[in-house]
Parts: sequence; C-alpha cells; structure tokens
Amino acid sequence: MYNFRGTYRYNLDSKGRINIPAKFRTKRDSDEPEEFVLSRGMDEAIILQPKERWEEIERKLDKTDLNKRKLRDFKRYLMLDATEVVPDKQGRVTISGNLLEYANIEKNVVIHGMISYIEIWRPELFDRKIEEIKNSFAEIAEDLQLEE
Repeated sequence: MYNFRGTYRYNLDSKGRINIPAKFRTKRDSDEPEEFVLSRGMDEAIILQPKERWEEIERKLDKTDLNKRKLRDFKRYLMLDATEVVPDKQGRVTISGNLLEYANIEKNVVIHGMISYIEIWRPELFDRKIEEIKNSFAEIAEDLQLEE
C-alpha cells in the first residue's frame, strides 16, 4: 500500500517539469526511485501513479469485454496520453503538452496525495473542487459509510 498524503504547490519549469515531493519519489522499502505513469484523471486533473499500480489497472482493463462500448471508450480515453516517467536526480518529471492542456495547467500546479496515487491540478480548479467538497463533506462521509 502506498501512502501519498498531503498537498503541495509548485511551479512548472520552462521544460514542463514539476518537482515531485521527496517522500513520494522512492519505492516502498527501497532507496530506488519509483517508476510512475502519468495519465488523464477525473475532474480535469492529471494522475501520477506508481507503475506497479498502473499495471494492475491495465490487467483489469485488458480483461474487459470488447463488446461493451463504454468500456472501450473508457480504456481508449485513459490510455490516450499515458506515459511512463522516472523522476530525475532533482526529483522532477516531465509532463507532456497534451496532459498540461487537458488539465489547463500553465505554470503553477497543486500536487495532492490520494493515498495510492497522486493528482496534479491547476490551482484554481483544485481550490474550487475543495470548496465544493467542503460544503458537503459531512454528507459525503455519511453516504460512504466508512466506519467499521
């Protein structure tokens, strides 16, 4: 299990790279750099997830019924700009122009840990989403019935 937690604000450099927080960059129980996959996410965010987790998703998707249009469309869209990345020695990864355009990211980014994956947002969109959630957080929690 991964433990990506916290919210960080960074700037893209001139080459379209962002700095991944140090505690997100190494494999669990290892000093080796983590390999990641960047892809389109939900809500106009980019998803950065460990390659190992991405491969689990690929295996599940590969078993889906090709006769179901929604599954084909989901798979097609998810794979559209999926890219493997490894942070460089400074902890940066390059985000493709297509993904930056998809997420409407120009210069500033929010990196938000989501336990098993990381979201990369345009700050204004992230702040708006958090404001929406804040107003209904108790109701969402109740609907999810997370207590054991």
